[in-house]
Amino acid sequence: MALGSSFGFAGSFIWYELMTPDPDAIAPFYAAVVGWTIKGADPGQSGGMDYRMIGRSDGKFAGGVLRLSADMQQHGARPLWLGYLSTPDVDAQLSAIVAEGGKAQMPATNLPNVGRIAMVTDPQGVPFYLMTPVPPPGVPDATSDVFDRHAPQHVNWNELASPDLAASKAFYSRRFGFEFNESMDMGPMGDYCFIDHHGQRVGAVTQRQDERQPAVWLFYIGVPSIAAATRAIEANGGKVLMGPHEVPTGEWIVIATDPAGAGFGLTGPKGGEQTTIRPFRCGEERADTLRAFHTVEHRVQVGTRRVRRHRQDSLLGRMIAEIAEGYFSVFDSAELVRGFGSPT
Repeated sequence: MALGSSFGFAGSFIWYELMTPDPDAIAPFYAAVVGWTIKGADPGQSGGMDYRMIGRSDGKFAGGVLRLSADMQQHGARPLWLGYLSTPDVDAQLSAIVAEGGKAQMPATNLPNVGRIAMVTDPQGVPFYLMTPVPPPGVPDATSDVFDRHAPQHVNWNELASPDLAASKAFYSRRFGFEFNESMDMGPMGDYCFIDHHGQRVGAVTQRQDERQPAVWLFYIGVPSIAAATRAIEANGGKVLMGPHEVPTGEWIVIATDPAGAGFGLTGPKGGEQTTIRPFRCGEERADTLRAFHTVEHRVQVGTRRVRRHRQDSLLGRMIAEIAEGYFSVFDSAELVRGFGSPT
């Protein structure tokens, strides 16, 4: 986990969290698809909390898993991936975001030996965490490595389809130092605006294509073989929503849900043979590659933060330019996610 000057760059994605009702049940899925290890619950956690680390094969961590309790689920909680953005002062950042029209979904809270966190939605209703981490003992200059543009078992790309592209660009530039130096013209779908952060390209923001489309970050995890990972998704209870598709850089991508319904992306080389793989096409042929309609039912809540149930018919498309390593996705939902409710 990273922070300000001593933990890397403020505004970085420093942690990723999966919220799911049964970590024991979901662990074999991510082991088969990504190679992660999610161990059993720690009996020493207090207050009925069940939080587990996602282990990589290099012995470090890719993120965490929060078990959704029965009470959370009764109030509408459903599986979801969320990202943490670093800040040197959670309280000041939280106040500034609220002053700009965002909402505090979870107040600033101290986690012993971990750091201070808060959960917010930005002025466009996009949820994420803020965090000021505490460095590990004896490692004051530690930096987060949960994001890596190309490494397997790390998140490789962060993508947002915003309700208001211009407003999101201004917000994330102002609050987190995101730079938008290049964009790709997607024709009638608008610009795909690449995010540069302290010299590294970390993702992209684009305009959502329908007001009913939920505004959330989509995280792409690196794998050594998209073909093998796709087979593992289907063999272990997940659902492939889009792809696999090849992009001009030679990488392949797929979008899926895990057995509990949490959405995620994968990126990496093609790998072994996969009969459902279709070549990715750009330019005037793009319309033929943007047809993958699926239905996903889910409700989203973190703790006491609630949103109403919705049914999502997803149109998922991918576009990429030769000049940049980015991905594009469109979700067309049948019911608009209006935003997270206030804490109770």
